[in-house]
Amino acid sequence: MKRTLSRLLTISIALLTLVGVALGIVLIKSHGDFKKNADIIVSEDETIKVKDLDVSLTGFYPGKSQEYGISLVCEAEGSYKITLSFKKVGDGTLENYIDTEVSADGESKGANLLKNYFEGEEVSFNANVDSKEPLVINVKYSMPLEVGDEAQNAVTNFDLTVKIEKE
Repeated sequence: MKRTLSRLLTISIALLTLVGVALGIVLIKSHGDFKKNADIIVSEDETIKVKDLDVSLTGFYPGKSQEYGISLVCEAEGSYKITLSFKKVGDGTLENYIDTEVSADGESKGANLLKNYFEGEEVSFNANVDSKEPLVINVKYSMPLEVGDEAQNAVTNFDLTVKIEKE
C-alpha cells in the first residue's frame, strides 16, 4: 500500500513538473521577442522585383518587441537599390506607439515611429549582394518602456512592400 502510494506520488510530481515546464516555455515565447521570416528570391533576369508582406502587430506592451527577418537572395550578384515602404491596412492605433528599426546585415538603415512610415516615409539603401550569400534585412518593431497603458491591446495591420532594383 505504501509502495503504491509512493509510486503515485512520484508519477504525479513528474507530471506536474512537465506541465510546469510546458507552461513556462509558452509564457516565455509569448512575452519575448519572436521572429517571422520571409524569403525573397530575385532571378538572374529580373531587374526589378516588388514583394508585399502582410504584417499584423498585436499584443504589445511596454518593452515588447517583434522582429521580421527577410532573406534576400539575388541570383545575379551586383549592386541593388532596396526600398521598404509601409501601407496601413484597416483600423488600429498601435502605429502611434511603435518604434521601427530597419537593418541589413547588422547595419542600421533607418529608424522611425511606425506612424511616420505610414505617412509616406520609406527606408531606401544600396547594397552589394553576393549570389552565394543572402542579404538579411531585419525590421524590428518595439514599444518603448515609457508608453502607458493606453497603447496596450492596440493593434495595427499593414503591408510591408520590399522593392529591389538592379543598378
